[in-house]
Amino acid sequence: MKLLALGICIGLAMASVYSAASSTDSRPEIPPGAWYRFEDSQSFPTPFRDAASAVMAAVEKNGLKPAMYFIRFKYGPERQILKFELWDVRAFPLDSQSVGNPGGECRTIEYNSAKKMVTRIYGWR
Repeated sequence: MKLLALGICIGLAMASVYSAASSTDSRPEIPPGAWYRFEDSQSFPTPFRDAASAVMAAVEKNGLKPAMYFIRFKYGPERQILKFELWDVRAFPLDSQSVGNPGGECRTIEYNSAKKMVTRIYGWR
């Protein structure tokens, strides 16, 4: 667990370095290996920061607790789709041999930045 916390801290520290980098398709670069938390939404890459409140509201509307997730970001195939990959904190077990999605709470939330709304929520294994 201490290694996970260290990795998150390093990822967040790297976020500020990578956010200054420009991307060839004008989308801000997402730091590789960076993990985020909803309570630190000001550290999100810019387009994801703008979407954070709508995504958090969707999480809560689905009966989930934002504090229970680590977040990774991806861009969808369409430029305006932002993907929030929510990893349940229980998906990081101390037993490195364990695999899967404990409790079935990991999911992806897609946000359409052109429409300024959450357009899709789906779970995965």
